[in-house]
Formats: sequence, C-alpha cells, structure tokens
Amino acid sequence: MKPILYSAVLIAMSMSVACTTSHASTPNFSVTTTIPPEGKNKMTYLVNRETGDKVDSLLVTDGAVKFSGTVADPYYARILVGDKRGPSFIVEPGDIVIDQDGACTSTPLNKEMKAFTDRYREIAGSLQTLPSDSLRQEAIDRFQVSADSIMNAHLSDPIGRILFLDKASECRSTAELESLLKKYPMFRENKNVADLAKSLHNAEITSPGHKFTDFSVDYNGKTQKLSDYAGKGKWLLVDFWASWCGPCRRAMPLLKELYGQYKDKGLEVLGVAVWDEPADSERAAKQMQLPWPQIIDAQKIPTDLYGIYGIPHLMLISPDGTIVARGIEGEELRKAIADSFATPAQETSIGQ
Repeated sequence: MKPILYSAVLIAMSMSVACTTSHASTPNFSVTTTIPPEGKNKMTYLVNRETGDKVDSLLVTDGAVKFSGTVADPYYARILVGDKRGPSFIVEPGDIVIDQDGACTSTPLNKEMKAFTDRYREIAGSLQTLPSDSLRQEAIDRFQVSADSIMNAHLSDPIGRILFLDKASECRSTAELESLLKKYPMFRENKNVADLAKSLHNAEITSPGHKFTDFSVDYNGKTQKLSDYAGKGKWLLVDFWASWCGPCRRAMPLLKELYGQYKDKGLEVLGVAVWDEPADSERAAKQMQLPWPQIIDAQKIPTDLYGIYGIPHLMLISPDGTIVARGIEGEELRKAIADSFATPAQETSIGQ
C-alpha cells in the first residue's frame, strides 16, 4: 500500500467513504478501539482476515475509532491504521471493545479466544523452566490435546477456523495437509487453507535440488530480477526480510560475519525486501549498513513464488543456479556455507 497523501482528495474521500458493511439494517455489532497519536489523519480499516477484504474504513480524527454494521456469520478481523497492523479480534454481534493492549473480552467468542491465547502464552513461557526436552514435549502435547478439543467444539465459527489454520500451518507437505483435510473436510474451501496448500506446493517445487525460479520487481523505474544475481558462477545467499521484522534484524550480524568471511572466496549476498514499505526498507538497509545489494518493494511476489510464509527466510543458491538449502539460520546456516565452500559446486547436496 502506498502512503496516503493528505490533500483535497483525502478530504473528499473522508466525506464520501463507502462502507461495505450494511448500514441499511440496524447494526448488530460495533468495534471501538483507541488509535495511537501517530495514527491521526490516517485511514483506518476493518479487515476480514479470513478473506482479505476491507470491510469498512474511517478517517482517524481523534484518538479513537468506532466501526458498526451487521454481521450474520462471525469472522476473524484486524484493524489497519494506514499500512500498520493493529489488533486482531472476532467480529460478532455485540459491542466489541478493544483495549490499549489490543485485548478484547467484551463479547463471547472474543472472551474465549482471549482465554485460549493467554493459556498458550502461559504454556510457551513455562517451557524453558522445564528441565528436559521430554518434559517440554509432554507439555506441548497436553496443550495440543486441549487446543484440538476447543477446535472441535468450534468447527462452525472463527475460533475453530483459527485453530485449524494454526494446526494446518504445521504441515510440511501437501500430502500432510491433504491427510489433515480428510479428517476436517469442512475447511477445504477456506481461503487461508487454500493459500497454505498453494504455498506448500510452491515450496515443494522450489525445494533444495531444484533450479531457482526467477522473479522480477519494478521499483523507481528499474527492473531487478533474481537472475541478475543467481546462477552467475558464484554462491548466492538470498535474504528475504522486512524492516519491521525483529528476527530479520537480529540475523544481520551473522550475515555480515559470513559475508566478510566468504566474499573473497566467491559468496554474494542479496537482500529481498518483502511485505514492507519501500522507504522503510531503504531506511533500514542504510541504518544497518548492509553492504550487499537489495531488491526493494518485492512485496508478495517472491514469497508466493517460493511458498515462504515467515521471515527471515534464507536461501543458498549454488554457482550453477541450484537451490542448495533454504529456511536455515544460525549454526545451520554457518555450516551450510562452510560445507558449500569445502565441496565442489557440482557435488553439493546440502539440504537434499
């Protein structure tokens, strides 16, 4: 999304914004939330997270917004302030109030979802206090049994869909997802599940051992392609990242270390900024003093193509353009690069 220009056009928009919720009927829900000061004079959107549709929009004129409308089937939603992600919650009949921390317990499904989320955080926080991997796994398994029970009790509402998608996101192959869908066929047509299936398929056809799949990005009048860098006779480490991504930033010192260690031996690094505002990407790259080239404003183009659903995502490509490893980090990344330079390119099999 491009930054909104505050001009006469924006003023006209604010006076005639079309709301896609039905105001012809008596509203049966409202959503009230506070907006931080930096959100003033920005458009705020109520977004259906299950379909990606912008359901309603308002111009922020003070420190709060209130959406209202009618809803027959509750859905999982999010507030967007400009291009910044706000709290997520369930749109259902009733007065939905989101506090300053983004929490909502004012309606039945939101109250249940908050209780589940709190329990999840409690379990996650306690895992490191357990003395062994076996005890940690037992705690995770107990929680998963509880989550499955809650999911099965909510198969026809957003809580069930949210928990199923979380369960499905653990699948690492299309075959694994298909097996899960045979047990829960009611989710087969869900858009997010269909997107996940496509992502898994794309990840499989771009897995280690396959040639890289090219993509191009137009930015500032210039077209950049992955093929401008990959398959050019040198090892290439591709870093898919975003300025707002904390783990991406924390990974940069290791990338700089590896680049400094191996650049004279033939390692190149390429940053690909995804899911980000171009100006934010450029500013972050400059602040972090990244010494390698960047493809800016890639958005979803490469992540859709490669089935990437989380960042940072690192992909190592051999001199002949074969993907050698992907989705690696830390010591696994360090070892993959060390092994790559210890083995002739034509004999590499890392990640296969």
